[in-house]
Amino acid sequence: VADPSFRGRTSLKVVLPALCPEYAGRYKQLEISDGGQAVAAFYRLATGLGPGEFAVAGAAGSAAAASAMDEAERLRLRECLLRYCELDTLAMVELHRALHRLAQRPPDSDSDSDGPPGRADSD
Repeated sequence: VADPSFRGRTSLKVVLPALCPEYAGRYKQLEISDGGQAVAAFYRLATGLGPGEFAVAGAAGSAAAASAMDEAERLRLRECLLRYCELDTLAMVELHRALHRLAQRPPDSDSDSDGPPGRADSD
């Protein structure tokens, strides 16, 4: 599947809005909106260390840093990660559905312009 809006890229955040326009902009609504931010948040949640901080004392130091993190901040990070993972999972399911619908279309239906490729009025 190729679409000019992909601009040569194939990441979920690029492909999803083209094939499932109802999800356009959904990641931008999240506090954690990309994989890099998710990794950083998970690192902070697991270690208690912020960006640029490193555990020098090994596991014991990491455990102490994690326990020093404010409980409210730990809960906030956890919730943000859950929302990001929830949307990522839903996006993969919806993208799979759109690609499946596109694969089921007869070859000559490419000229039909009832909407974005792979979208159907009903499931």
